[in-house]
Amino acid sequence: MSVSYKYHRFPIEVIRHCVWLYYTFPLSFRDIENMMLSRGLEVTYEAIRKWCQKFAIDNRQLNTAKRCVSGWPTGVNSHDYPRSPKADGEGN
Repeated sequence: MSVSYKYHRFPIEVIRHCVWLYYTFPLSFRDIENMMLSRGLEVTYEAIRKWCQKFAIDNRQLNTAKRCVSGWPTGVNSHDYPRSPKADGEGN
């Protein structure tokens, strides 16, 4: 069953982006609200919460647990930073 985006104040792209942000990054609803406000969109955290409940199924994200982005350090003094190849391409 497909979820309908009809009768919502914001375009599909905004709704999907908010839902994607919530399930992809360790952000709260209020963090996303502030991000949208900095982009000129007045979206309440309650609307974002409802979107995440309703549209997570459509985005196949309902069973995805919130987690930190893999590859990022777990602490300030952590040594598990992602390694990147050196600029010369030989690893030197």
